[in-house]
Amino acid sequence: TSKTFSEPQNETLEIELHHNNIGAEGFSKLLFSLKTNNSVKYLDMSRNPVSNDLNQFKMMQHFLLGNKILEVLNLSGCGIKEKAAEIIGRGLRGNRNL
Repeated sequence: TSKTFSEPQNETLEIELHHNNIGAEGFSKLLFSLKTNNSVKYLDMSRNPVSNDLNQFKMMQHFLLGNKILEVLNLSGCGIKEKAAEIIGRGLRGNRNL
């Protein structure tokens, strides 16, 4: 059987999705599946046209607050606006590994 990102796992995951044309819908689905995942150590979503829907970034904030092993988060080149960046910042303040 295949595993999903939201299933408990004993191993750490590195997710490299840079420059894959992942838009708002894909970004939302990824964040939803990662919401309860504590196995992601590396997440590269750079150079994807994610939207600036603040609800998506609130999901990102919850992911960052809940994930205690994430060491690398790359969102460069995604066109993230100031309000979305502020929400991400609140999640980063609660994550001591980044």
